Amino acid sequence: MDLLFPHHECEIAQSLGANGKQPVRYWMHNNMLTINGQKMGKSLNNFITLDELFSGNHHLLEKPYSAMALRFCMLQSQYRNPIDFSNKGLQDAEKAYQKLSEIYLLLKEMNWSGTSIDPDMEKALSSFEKECLDAMNDDINTAIVISICSKFLPM
Repeated sequence: MDLLFPHHECEIAQSLGANGKQPVRYWMHNNMLTINGQKMGKSLNNFITLDELFSGNHHLLEKPYSAMALRFCMLQSQYRNPIDFSNKGLQDAEKAYQKLSEIYLLLKEMNWSGTSIDPDMEKALSSFEKECLDAMNDDINTAIVISICSKFLPM
């Protein structure tokens, strides 16, 4: 939202000048970060560094969070939408990520052990995969993918 023309164009020009080649083909990042619904900023004293987030050493945090909890929290919003950080949001993301990881390991173990999958389950997994691919093909809509996961794999 804040990075309108000519932000990316200047970044590309600087990189071309410094390195003599195009840095990337696509430029994408998330929208505005907010804390408890307010724009994140030093002037509002609600700015959290990654160091503070990972150590839990900030007055707005109840505990430290892992990089994966942070990533999962960010993926719950489509990248064009603002992302709101809160203890509850980070805790919910952490729990959902842990549950998804457990389910992934269970499915992986089933595949490695040669356990046959029920034909109905195989059909459901195929449908699940298609829905996830459709969501990712819809402007990288990770929020929809997570929603599909939570319906298919109760988190």
